Amino acid sequence: MNIIMLFASDCPLAEIPYPPGFAANFDTDYGAADGGGLDDGFAIFPLEKENLPGLQTEKKYLVGLGGRHMPDRAGRIAEYLEAHLKIADEIELWFLRQDADTDHQVQKVKMPVNALSLDEVQTLCWLEVQKEPIMDYCFTITRANAD
Repeated sequence: MNIIMLFASDCPLAEIPYPPGFAANFDTDYGAADGGGLDDGFAIFPLEKENLPGLQTEKKYLVGLGGRHMPDRAGRIAEYLEAHLKIADEIELWFLRQDADTDHQVQKVKMPVNALSLDEVQTLCWLEVQKEPIMDYCFTITRANAD
C-alpha cells in the first residue's frame, strides 16, 4: 500500500527541495525513516493531479511531502501551513492511498490553523489510511480564528 501525504490549495504552493546530499535510512519493518538526527530531510515537491486518480479535490495546486515519517516534522509542517495561510484562505492536508483502483471514501475535517496543536500535527503525520473500505483523509486548514 502506497500512502502519500499532500497539500492542495487554490494558490500556488511553495516547494522545498531536499538538501544536496541528503540521505535517509528507511526501516521497512516499522515504516519509519532516520535522517541521522538531522532535521533536513523535509521536502515539498510538485504533484500532478492526473497521477493521483483517487484524489477528490477541486484545488488546482498540489505538492507532496517527503520525509513524513522522520522525527520532528510536525513543527516544519505547522510552519508551512501557517506561511501558506498568509496568502490563501485555506489549505487541504490529504492522506491518500495511491495503489487502489476502486473508489475512495473520504473523511473530511475542517479547522482553523490556531486550533491545530503540534501534537495533533504529529498525530496526523502518523495517520494510517484505512484499508477496507478504502478511506482517505482530508483536513481543510483555514486561517486562524480572530478569538
